[in-house]
Amino acid sequence: MFTPEQVSELQVAYDQCREGNTKIRFLTVRLYGTGKTPSEIMSSVGCSRSSLMNWSRSYQRFGIAGLVDKRAGGNSAKLRPDQVEHLAAQLKRCMPEQLLGDEAISAQF
Repeated sequence: MFTPEQVSELQVAYDQCREGNTKIRFLTVRLYGTGKTPSEIMSSVGCSRSSLMNWSRSYQRFGIAGLVDKRAGGNSAKLRPDQVEHLAAQLKRCMPEQLLGDEAISAQF
């Protein structure tokens, strides 16, 4: 069970957070620390038991900072902008079979 200060800290962090994944972690850990069972939390929040336990351990070890989602978002494009521009120009000028050949088009179907 968490202290009233820990519960308050998690509630304030939840209220101030704008990032969805981190907000769910604050809520989940707070519920767990106030005595809700893992099955109750898992069904209401939609997380797995392993995530719940990992987040709880992370909060115990690192505090609020341990719950912040550190995954890097954004576009994982494989082409550089100039390559995308070149491809777009080719697709405007040519039919796919002109670029890829008849065999490549028929292999898709």
